[in-house]
Amino acid sequence: MASNTDKIAARKAIQQAHAERVRLRRERETQLEQLAVQVGASLAAGHRALAEAEAAAGHALNQMIEQHGLGVREVQEWCAVQLTPREIARLRRAADR
Repeated sequence: MASNTDKIAARKAIQQAHAERVRLRRERETQLEQLAVQVGASLAAGHRALAEAEAAAGHALNQMIEQHGLGVREVQEWCAVQLTPREIARLRRAADR
């Protein structure tokens, strides 16, 4: 039969092991939370940068069409990128935001 001293030592070892598991779990959760915040912040910055770039492109498209009188086909030729009429319209609307 185990003595009280043995039971106390066993209980202490179990409590220490449990405390270490809790500490490691909290540390992991803190790291995961920090990484999740980094993901969210990076995506938000990327969305903001994309919106700004699209607004700038839309502004330039508006100038090409309104100030210089180009049609959509001419804009497509000048830009030398694959812009559909639908994409040109979307970018022009982005400039208004």
